[in-house]
Amino acid sequence: MTTVAVPIMLLLAGTARGGPCGTGSFWCNRHALCVPYELRPICAAPPAGCARWFNGCEACDAGADGNFPCASLQCHAVVDPHCMARTVPQEAIPPSLWVDAPPRQPLRVEIVAAEKGDNIAYSVALRLPSCMFLTALYGSEEYPLVLPAALDVGAGGGSAVQPGFAGTQFAAVGIDLQQWSGVQGVVIDNGAWFTLPDTSEGPAEWEPSVRLARIVLPPRTEETMTFNVQLTTCLATTTRRVVGIVAHLWNPFLAAH
Repeated sequence: MTTVAVPIMLLLAGTARGGPCGTGSFWCNRHALCVPYELRPICAAPPAGCARWFNGCEACDAGADGNFPCASLQCHAVVDPHCMARTVPQEAIPPSLWVDAPPRQPLRVEIVAAEKGDNIAYSVALRLPSCMFLTALYGSEEYPLVLPAALDVGAGGGSAVQPGFAGTQFAAVGIDLQQWSGVQGVVIDNGAWFTLPDTSEGPAEWEPSVRLARIVLPPRTEETMTFNVQLTTCLATTTRRVVGIVAHLWNPFLAAH
């Protein structure tokens, strides 16, 4: 990456609203300011599938509308913009995986891949139907939960299973990850991470996405994580299970090159 020192006033120089810029600069529509020609890369738009974008000064995550709410480039040094994390497209979860009748809105696996040193860290999450909560992530004899061999297990920022959302803690029963490593995966056929709704104060605030796990893999390794979930409606009146969900872990940065 290239770093170029740029005074704030130089970036803000020129006529406003796209008028003529000074010698050696041009109008950048993306940031609505005059930019020196040598800094043209900062006008680049994030590529399709980018989940976290560094705009030359700061990083920001894609919003629900797909836009990146980064502030204007008012900094003293500009680094070439680049995508820091990319989404990993997944197949739709078929209705046949629902043990109980599926809701009208779909359940989707969401994966974001980010470069972690020489490896790739995959954040695995579920996009939930409206007003449904995750109450268990589990494996059974009929439908085991399978974790692939993964790197940095238990280390800060490394591989871990951490289901939950803001303000909610999950307990574990029948879970043994001591053998999970870079050369050995884990099969859980009688265990779960679970939470019980707090009915004394009403349901927690619904969130559209719930995290499940983080898996770190070598950059050219493709793996899958197979799991089952139990979901409960906001009023805790209905519980539904979905079994045999498969998350596909592959490196989108390789496909982008």
